[in-house]
Amino acid sequence: MGLPAIPAQEAIAALRDYGERLIERRERVAARKSEAGPNLPLFLEGIFDYGLALAGAEIRWVETFLKQLEKEAESAVR
Repeated sequence: MGLPAIPAQEAIAALRDYGERLIERRERVAARKSEAGPNLPLFLEGIFDYGLALAGAEIRWVETFLKQLEKEAESAVR
């Protein structure tokens, strides 16, 4: 069982919401980077890129885990 202390549908809803907030955060970081202009100092470019990479990795993890949880919940209903 995926998350024994939380009902599957509640966990799925929470993960969907969290995934949406992560996407919004990534979009805000990308917008700030764009607003900062094309000639950023290397350290600032690195900070923005790190934030974008971290957000992207977390989004992919949430999507993958969510699919697994949904599949498990669907199997439990059958």
